[in-house]
Amino acid sequence: LENNIEKQTVAIDECHQVAQELKEALAHEKQLKKDIEEAGFAAQDEAQKVWAVCKQAQKSIEQQQAKMQQLSQRLRVAEELIGVSKQEANKTSETLAAYHTRRKDAERHITDGREEAAASLQG
Repeated sequence: LENNIEKQTVAIDECHQVAQELKEALAHEKQLKKDIEEAGFAAQDEAQKVWAVCKQAQKSIEQQQAKMQQLSQRLRVAEELIGVSKQEANKTSETLAAYHTRRKDAERHITDGREEAAASLQG
C-alpha cells in the first residue's frame, strides 16, 4: 500500500509538473499571439500611412502635370507672340530703311534743284 501511495504521489507530482509546463507553454503561446497581433496592427497602420503618402504624391504629380501643361501652353503663346513681334520689327525696319532712302532722295533732289536754280541765276 505504501508503495502504491508513493507511486501515486510521484504520478501526481509528474502531473503537476506537466500541468505547470503546459501552463507556461500556454502563457508563452498567448504572449506570442499577442505580439503577432500587435505586429500585424502596426504593419497595417504603417501600410495605411504609406498608402496615404503615395496617394498624396500621386495628387502632387497630377497637379504638377496640370501646371506643366498650362506653362507649356503659355510658352507656346509667348513664342507665337515673339514670332509676330519679330515680323513686325522686320516690317518696321524695312519701312524705316525705305523712309531713309526716300529722304536721301528728296534731300538730293532739293540740293540738285538749288544748284540748278543758282546756276540759272548766274547764267
